[in-house]
Amino acid sequence: MLRHFSSATRRLQSKVKHSSALSRYLSTTPPPPEAQAQAAPQATPSHPFSLTKEIAVGIQDATALFINHGVGMQKLQMIAKEAGNTETLVNRWQRMMEAYLGTQVHVLAGLGYQPNENGLRE
Repeated sequence: MLRHFSSATRRLQSKVKHSSALSRYLSTTPPPPEAQAQAAPQATPSHPFSLTKEIAVGIQDATALFINHGVGMQKLQMIAKEAGNTETLVNRWQRMMEAYLGTQVHVLAGLGYQPNENGLRE
């Protein structure tokens, strides 16, 4: 399969002629100096200063998505394997809250808040 893909890629590359001046790899070649000089200074983005109903619903939906399908769910499933042991109840409760609050922190970081406890408080 890989051999077939490699040969097909070579055939396509031989048919397409690229000018090295027009194409570049985005991760390795910096933009030309004239492009940097033309770029306007950009303002640093910041988090919303007021919470609207739409933002609150979006945060709730994103948190639910990550808790139901993401790393939050994986953490909760690992904690659930210890169910039934009353000696670990407090520890499990703390880890469940950590998984939930950690998920909220990551959602809020996407809005520009600090990815820590301070971001939750703002």
